[in-house]
Amino acid sequence: MRYFKHNIGDYAAATQHLSFVEDAAYHRMMRLYYQTEKPLLSDLKALARVLGARTKEEKEAVGTIANEFFTLESDGWHQRRCDAEIAAFQEKSSKAAEAGRKGGRPRREAKPLNGNETSKAPASEPESIRSPDRKPTTTHYPLTTNQEREEPAAAASSSVPRDDDGLEPPPALDRSPEGEAFRAWQADAATNGWPDAQFMTSTRRFRLRAILAICGGIEGWKAALVTASTAQFLQTADGQPQRWFSLDWLLDEQHFTRLMEGRYAERHEAQREPDRGAPTVADGVAAAFSRRFVPAGG
Repeated sequence: MRYFKHNIGDYAAATQHLSFVEDAAYHRMMRLYYQTEKPLLSDLKALARVLGARTKEEKEAVGTIANEFFTLESDGWHQRRCDAEIAAFQEKSSKAAEAGRKGGRPRREAKPLNGNETSKAPASEPESIRSPDRKPTTTHYPLTTNQEREEPAAAASSSVPRDDDGLEPPPALDRSPEGEAFRAWQADAATNGWPDAQFMTSTRRFRLRAILAICGGIEGWKAALVTASTAQFLQTADGQPQRWFSLDWLLDEQHFTRLMEGRYAERHEAQREPDRGAPTVADGVAAAFSRRFVPAGG
């Protein structure tokens, strides 16, 4: 969940006896609960570390709040209100996803005309007032020149949750297919010596989505990374990665297609003599010198 309801009056009435540190601990615990949509860790020491509690007072506050406002069960510390809100959110998201698979909400039937009323086609729901919980239908398509020009618009319609300021979430918290593919690159880059990619930009997300559609999903992407790690064309003579090989290079549709077709398996070194190009000034001087000092009778 990216947000939760907070009734200031009810909260103040239930927590007015808490100290400043205890109130801060309670807020952090609720935010973690809603963000992960799971009960809190049962190990209070581990929970305190996750919450950022460092001092003795802060750690004691975590334990105090857990015992007063939460219930310890087999899978962790539960909070009844949080569980109810999360269940309602997940049910709403599930219904929205099901509606999306069926083509969206059905259009309302036009009302009968009365008197001089004119007929108007039912307008679709404006994008600005749609529920933030609704997930748009995923569209799979190859990357083309026209679509490259439309990358910012396509990235803006992504179903990946964003922070309130509109920024992409950190890769570690991105649970979308593109986020998983991005983390797979980071892991293989560390192993194979490829350039590290730290940020998920809108362009990278758009192109990852298109590439995943081409190769059949995350498993196909991981297979492509294995192929890239053994492709001789992508390596120097001493087995090091080519300096130009990177995530953005691989996300070019033409490069990715050639990789999957096996065209980068060999080094493709030229078998012809190097092109000497046009004669240089030095070549002219050397020729004149040889003609001037040629031996007699030569």
